[in-house]
Amino acid sequence: MRFVENYYDGSFEQIIHKNVKKIFEKKTKFQNVQILEFEKYGRALVLDGEIQSAVNDEFIYHESLVHPAMCCHSNPRRILILGGGEGATLREVLKYGFVTEAVMVDIDGELVDICREYLPQMNNGSFESDKADLIIDDAMRFLQEAKYFSDVIIADLSNPVSSAPARKAWSEDFFALAAAHLHNDGIFVTQAQALSELECSSHLFYRKMIAKYFFYVYSYRIFVPSYHQAIGFIFATNDKRNNPLSVKRTMEFKYYSQKIHSNLFSLSPFLKAELGQN
Repeated sequence: MRFVENYYDGSFEQIIHKNVKKIFEKKTKFQNVQILEFEKYGRALVLDGEIQSAVNDEFIYHESLVHPAMCCHSNPRRILILGGGEGATLREVLKYGFVTEAVMVDIDGELVDICREYLPQMNNGSFESDKADLIIDDAMRFLQEAKYFSDVIIADLSNPVSSAPARKAWSEDFFALAAAHLHNDGIFVTQAQALSELECSSHLFYRKMIAKYFFYVYSYRIFVPSYHQAIGFIFATNDKRNNPLSVKRTMEFKYYSQKIHSNLFSLSPFLKAELGQN
């Protein structure tokens, strides 16, 4: 079969994938879930027609999402993950022995079960860890009701298209709640859509929202082959000691390293000017 993926709402760009094998498909309460097998990217999770994670390159995305914050915080012990149904973000967090609790909140329990069955290598047993606590709930509602604070909050949410269950989380109220649930030296990090010299408008829009609740906001990016574009992230904190341009510990994983960390935050002068980042 062929799989056609739309970019920028399909207004001017499409990617056509050939020789794709459908492994599984189901419409859950919240979204259409497909597990597809691509010749180049391997087995992948596709939500509402958009590739979320592919086995052959997901480590690039997930390591880039998790490790900058984990390596910049002085003592990240209590971690909150919002979204991340595949379990790969949880997997990366649990690589740190000093983490005492990793809470993962995802709205779609069916999606989590599908990923556990068809993409087990993505969570790699992380759901069975004594340190992991999986909660099936809406991220916004969870933050509204939760009473405790975290050292690091990681938002691994799908893009805010009209049908996406995560669309409510892409709001000022959500970012304000995230900031309110961090310790004073906490770090918030989120994937923040495309970030390139040709496309950074959505990233800038959400960066401005986040900057209302954090004193220090940094953008960084990475190219993920299965996404066919550079994906941006936003790193935010109210503690100047958590400067991501001065990483606290040296860790090396499948993709992430101290050198890669520096490269992630090395934006072009053009992008720095667009984002207002020094």
